[in-house]
Amino acid sequence: MKYREAVEKLSSDYPNVIQKLVLTDDLEVWANITQEFSHSDRAKLFEVAQPQWIERKINDGTLLLHPEVKAELISRNYKPRVVHCQMIWASVLVTYEGDDSRLYYQRIKEKIINKHSNKWWFQVHKRVDPTFKAYVRIKKQSLGIAGSFLAQNSSFLGNAVNESIDGVLRMIPKQ
Repeated sequence: MKYREAVEKLSSDYPNVIQKLVLTDDLEVWANITQEFSHSDRAKLFEVAQPQWIERKINDGTLLLHPEVKAELISRNYKPRVVHCQMIWASVLVTYEGDDSRLYYQRIKEKIINKHSNKWWFQVHKRVDPTFKAYVRIKKQSLGIAGSFLAQNSSFLGNAVNESIDGVLRMIPKQ
């Protein structure tokens, strides 16, 4: 069976698994969700779920990327290049909220180095600091529950909030 045919078969046979991957924010959990599959089938499932996950994260505003990078991902049908993957990992590391955030950071670092290389990790790591600074500024500008409700229900306020957030996200390098 050709690769494309195998991807399509897995997509049609396991839509619930793909949907579960798309809805799972913690990328470490993806391995647990697909543990019953072979290594090659797992990679194919990830290939199908990844663009949908990126689309969801961009649409709900939880993926911290430069606005031009977001636009590029959208134009590429949410299929990231290597540099986009590095930016996405930086965002995932920064936005992880848990008591074990330092351990999480170290686990992800080790996994990235083992899978890709130390050089690849360095590209992720150099993006963490500007992404973290943008994350902190966005959190400080948070409107609270009432303000968020107003922004969602008012196009003027919503546009103002989006422009403000985009301004902060421009702090994140696009290369």
